[in-house]
Amino acid sequence: MSITIADFHVHTLFSGDSHLSPRVCVSLLANHGYNAIALVDHDSPKGAVFAKKHLPKRILQKITVIAGQEVKTEKGELIILGCEKTLQGNFEEIVEFCKEENYLCILPHPLDFFRKNSACRKGFVHYAMKHVDAVECTNARSFMFFNLLAKSLAKKLKKPCIAGSDAHMLNELERVKNVLFCENKEEEIFEAIRKGKVKVFVKPYFSTLQRTKSLLWKLLFKRHEKGKGIKSVNTTVDATRVK
Repeated sequence: MSITIADFHVHTLFSGDSHLSPRVCVSLLANHGYNAIALVDHDSPKGAVFAKKHLPKRILQKITVIAGQEVKTEKGELIILGCEKTLQGNFEEIVEFCKEENYLCILPHPLDFFRKNSACRKGFVHYAMKHVDAVECTNARSFMFFNLLAKSLAKKLKKPCIAGSDAHMLNELERVKNVLFCENKEEEIFEAIRKGKVKVFVKPYFSTLQRTKSLLWKLLFKRHEKGKGIKSVNTTVDATRVK
C-alpha cells in the first residue's frame, strides 16, 4: 500500500502575516520526506497558485501542492482544499459549494479560545464540526489542552482528524506529519481523509514561552503588504453565484 506524508496547513507571504516564500516551504518539505503540502493562505489560494506555476518540475515531481485557503466566516474559519479560486460567502454557502465541487472542507483549531476567528469563539463549534469533512484536531500553534478538546469532540461527533503545522515562520515547519495510506494524488488524499485513513505524528508542542513569542511576533511585525514583489493573481469567485 502506498503512503503519503503531508502537512495540510501552511501559510506563505500571501497571508500577510507570514514571511514564508512558497518556494522555500514547498522545497524544504519536498527535500525532507514530505510528498504533499497544502498552502492555505488567509482568504486566498495565491500561495499555492504561485508555487504550482513557478516551482521547478523536479520539486513538483517530489511533492503534490494542494491549493487551499483559510476562509473567515461568521461561524469560524474554514480550510478549503482543492479550490484555486478565492471563495466568498457565508458558512453554509461555502460548505455547500465545496460539496458540489468535491473540495475538502476542514475546521481548523476549532477549540482554540485564544483565536478570535475560531469556531468556539463564534459560538458555533458543534454546528460547524457537524458540517465539515474533517477536523484539525492537532494544530501545532495551539496549546495541547485545546487540541485534546478538539480531538475529544471530533471523536464524539465521529469526524476524522488531521493535523496542521499552521506554519507562518521557518522554524514552525515540519512540526506535524499526516501519514495517509493512499496514492499521492489529490483525489486519493481527500478520500483517505474522509474515511479517516490518517495517522498523525506531532513534534513536541510549543512551550508557553515559545507560543508567547509567536504571538508577540505576529502582533509587532505583522506585514501589511501581501506578496510584495510578486505579481498578484486575480482568482476571486463568489460561492453564492457559482452553480
